[in-house]
Amino acid sequence: MDSGSGLRIREIRENRRDSGILIAQILGISPQYYYDLEKGKRNLSTELATKLANHFSVSIDYLLGHENIPLNVEAANETYLDRPEIKDLLEIVKDATKKDIENTIKIIKALKEK
Repeated sequence: MDSGSGLRIREIRENRRDSGILIAQILGISPQYYYDLEKGKRNLSTELATKLANHFSVSIDYLLGHENIPLNVEAANETYLDRPEIKDLLEIVKDATKKDIENTIKIIKALKEK
C-alpha cells in the first residue's frame, strides 16, 4: 500500500493519545517498524492497514487519506452510534461536500482544543 498514509496514521494516533509503542504491540511489530510506517519509510501492508483501521475505528480509505470521513460504521461501537448527536452529525454530513466536511472537522477540532 501507499507509504503516504503515514501522516494520517500519526495524526489519528496522536489525537487518540496512543503511544507508538502501544500501537506496535497491538500490531505485533517492533516500535521501530511502526515509526517507519508513520514516517513513510515502509509500506503499509493490507494486514496492518486492516488492524490499524479496526483499532482506530476508521475506514481503511480514511486511514490511507482517500476520504475525509473517519467513521468506519461497521467497526463502530453500537452504543456510540446510538447517541442522538452522532446520528444528527451523520445525517448532516451525508449530503455535504468534501469541503463542507473538512471545514466541519476543523471547527470540531478547534472546539476540542478550548
